[in-house]
Amino acid sequence: MPDFEAERPPGEASGWRGWLMLAALSLFLAIVVRWPLSVQPSLFPLDGNSGLHALAIDAAYHGSWSRIPSLLWPEGAPIRLLAVPSLVIGVVFRTLCEPGTALELTRTVWLAAGGVGVAGLAARLGQGLRGRAVAATLCIVSPITLTEAAGGRHEQHAYLPIALAVIGALGAGRASWALGFAGLLLAGFTSPYQLVTAAALALTVAAWRGWRPAGATLLAAVLAGIPVSVYYAPAVVAETMFGQPMTATPAQPALLQLVAPLAGHVSAGARLASLRTGPIDLAIGACWPPMAVYNIAFLGWVCLALGLAGGLAGGARIRPLVLGGLLCTLLGLGNELRLSDSGGTGVPLPWALAQLFPGLRSMQSTGRFLVGATIPLALAAGALAHRWRATALLAPLALVEGLFFAPSPWPLPAASIDVASLRALLPATGPVAVWPAPGLPPSTYALMALVGGRPIAGTATEHFRPVTVAPVGVTPPAPIASAPAPTGMPVIYVQNQQCAPLLQWRDRDRLRDRCVGHVCVHLVEVKTTPRPGGPRSAPR
Repeated sequence: MPDFEAERPPGEASGWRGWLMLAALSLFLAIVVRWPLSVQPSLFPLDGNSGLHALAIDAAYHGSWSRIPSLLWPEGAPIRLLAVPSLVIGVVFRTLCEPGTALELTRTVWLAAGGVGVAGLAARLGQGLRGRAVAATLCIVSPITLTEAAGGRHEQHAYLPIALAVIGALGAGRASWALGFAGLLLAGFTSPYQLVTAAALALTVAAWRGWRPAGATLLAAVLAGIPVSVYYAPAVVAETMFGQPMTATPAQPALLQLVAPLAGHVSAGARLASLRTGPIDLAIGACWPPMAVYNIAFLGWVCLALGLAGGLAGGARIRPLVLGGLLCTLLGLGNELRLSDSGGTGVPLPWALAQLFPGLRSMQSTGRFLVGATIPLALAAGALAHRWRATALLAPLALVEGLFFAPSPWPLPAASIDVASLRALLPATGPVAVWPAPGLPPSTYALMALVGGRPIAGTATEHFRPVTVAPVGVTPPAPIASAPAPTGMPVIYVQNQQCAPLLQWRDRDRLRDRCVGHVCVHLVEVKTTPRPGGPRSAPR
């Protein structure tokens, strides 16, 4: 077994110039991956998570680290299931810019820092500058990274914490243990999924070295898991950030999805067209955010080919990480082995044991563990670059593959909107209510609070005003119930003219319609009107 403590990286560009080059490369790749948001941070990302993250940054900047005052007014929505490290970084950027811009700067810097972290792990394994650059490149531009970026889940880009955890497991002594513990803790507060990923890789590497390093790493993982469990427990057992019971959305990929981009594919021609046409008009309403489920399991042909070749030729130093990547792959496939989407095989997999534990039982989006497969593949490719220089020439192919063939959209769906004009349509101060409350996804409220700059009242009360919604081409209209606003509060409905349903109700002619691009704001003052059986809100 190799003595990792005795390993030293070669002297090729090992000084500050080499690390400066790696940092510049990682930042450049991060900017490309997050295009166009990284170069135009005033744009609004069209995913279901960014609005909430931006509002959380703004709330923390104003001193509220536990609740988001602009959601579920006046109580505020609890801040849960958010990446704490990036939240802290976002608060720093918030001192310089608006919350949406601060979020995008945070995401770009966090991804670039992950590339540097993977390069540091490659250096710890004895790889030179070329190998480190290959490893960082394959991680940042992997289809896994692109898919999570398109879904607004930057908390799954935990390359830096995972790298620190593994570096700690490779060493000996208190300093290495403390570094590994810090990496595990940072990974846990970034995402509970990535605490499992970091622990799986670190424990595999430590166990390869012997039972004592394995015991020390296991202790670090358990100690890191305690505060992480305490932080996430309320979200698991009680409520999500929107005050609703937590419901896990299973995303357990099939074996074939590891090697084939089956779902959510966008043609390379359409992506090139998006580069020419620029950001699309803001599309919020009945069909926002886009509810497409992307294949989060595709590892990429280039990364797989180079990684497997490097794993076979990389020697003893890379083998434990390859085994750790295999373990993360098994975890990523979920509770049961499935060859394709057609059905399971009945063969249980390691994550089936998670059903025995309440907290782990809620973590059913197991495809997120595949970050732990991407890192070993990238490191193995870096090891191959030390022996075969052509590997560095093939690495740019991974960028092309990730940008144009990953099963998720790129450039990232983004929108430009005249925020000043939109806010001019709203009252100068005070909260507003969103209509129709039960008909919109929670992410819409977060985006409306962000672009409108106004607190959004709670999305449900004990009183409901019957309304009818007539989708285009559907008759008769389907009735829904809409929660009214408190007395005297303006009710707004942001309608995308291209895909939102046509709204029909008896007081339609009394509404004041104003539009900014494809975004229409309908304002109506409401008041409480007595009626038999209890109070009821009606338009005035």
